[in-house]
Amino acid sequence: PRPVGAGNLEIVVDSNNGMNGNNAQCVVSGNWTASSNVSGFFNTGYWWRSTGASSDLAEFRAHLDAPKTMVVEAWWPAASDRSSSAPFVIFDGNGNQLDTVYVNQKTNGGQWVTLGTYNFTVGWNVVGLSRWTTPGSVVVADAVRFREVN
Repeated sequence: PRPVGAGNLEIVVDSNNGMNGNNAQCVVSGNWTASSNVSGFFNTGYWWRSTGASSDLAEFRAHLDAPKTMVVEAWWPAASDRSSSAPFVIFDGNGNQLDTVYVNQKTNGGQWVTLGTYNFTVGWNVVGLSRWTTPGSVVVADAVRFREVN
């Protein structure tokens, strides 16, 4: 049985590492651009990159001390120039790809949007936003939340 008052683990990974705890980090290459132009972002702003034929993941990493089943949710500010098929790629702490989820970033901005529920391992588990999708738009890396489920 769970101890009384024990809550489920929740790790929010913000695009601004200054807002993250020691179990969360956002890693982007120098090809991503920081912005706060479009409202609806989480905390202080977000990263964006034009879509194209390379992955160049914006990685949202959550460190786990034990294996856990967790719901993964993403947050972005929606706008008309966003990708309608932004690919979020889910990896466990061993580097195994668990899933790719395509979301429409033109809609559902300024709120947590569920990507799925996954069995994560010990170590740095990663949700990466790829730019490799239909050209002519941008993908936005803002925040990802990992929430433990029973």
